Amino acid sequence: MAIQQELWVRDIAENIFPDSSALILSRDDSEFLEGKTIHLPQSGSKPNVEKNRTTLPAVAAKRTDTELTYPIDEFTTDPVILQDTEAIEVSYNKRASVLFDHVETIREEISDNIYYYWGAEAATNIIRTTGAARAAFKTGQTGNRKAVTKNDFIEAHRVMNRQDVPNAGRVALVDADLLSDILKIDEFVSADRFGSAALPTGSVGMILGFAIFVRSKTTLYDNAATPVRKAVGAAIAAADNATIQFWHPSYVRRVVGSDTNGGIKVYEKNQDPQFYGDVFSAMVRAGGRKHRTDEKGVVCLVEDAAA
Repeated sequence: MAIQQELWVRDIAENIFPDSSALILSRDDSEFLEGKTIHLPQSGSKPNVEKNRTTLPAVAAKRTDTELTYPIDEFTTDPVILQDTEAIEVSYNKRASVLFDHVETIREEISDNIYYYWGAEAATNIIRTTGAARAAFKTGQTGNRKAVTKNDFIEAHRVMNRQDVPNAGRVALVDADLLSDILKIDEFVSADRFGSAALPTGSVGMILGFAIFVRSKTTLYDNAATPVRKAVGAAIAAADNATIQFWHPSYVRRVVGSDTNGGIKVYEKNQDPQFYGDVFSAMVRAGGRKHRTDEKGVVCLVEDAAA
């Protein structure tokens, strides 16, 4: 019987990671990375305006300013061993693959956390979907949810207008599952309304002035009367809800390490005698925050339960 040759390709099917290109659409505080906590001064009340003042002198008052703070978190990956035997025997470049995993995994974790920090908390900044009932999309969810509608985008637009948020530059980060709702809205699918080409920022189009970015996951919320953000990495519960996160870049902030590889520092210990090979890990310091204590410029559209 003939001996048949077995061939191994020189590439590996790499792990897949969510898109986080919308993260740069924010205020960058990375120049303050040396500290542990970032302080954001908040202006006090506006001065009163009186028409046709009749009493002089006018009463003078001091403006009392406040501050909000946010911490810089440290993100590290667990070390991974690449033994010399592995590096020699496999047909692909496992070293490059391991380093790729460290960098992209930590980028994903940073993005998940910053999007969480940007998630609306105030009831006035959280709106619910209002469309027809359809099955829940996420694994772990049960029952039906109301689909995203044109009116839901109009409501997000209205909330930002009421807050005097600038029209130019507004962003919508859409959970990839919820994009299927949007693609069923005729007014949004038409090329002259939805956008005919990707924008230089990486968005897939425009809706009511919002640049649309799509990601496999956004911040999850529970189903409380005023929905509450689910912690990053928390298991999806039956009543949890997917979201579309809206913001204006002037009203959210980020800080990310400024070393190579997009701020991620990769550690290598070559020829480790205990592991008979090389050991790799990665670290970055990062954080994020809404710009204002009143949450102006940030809105979240949360799925609503349906019968």
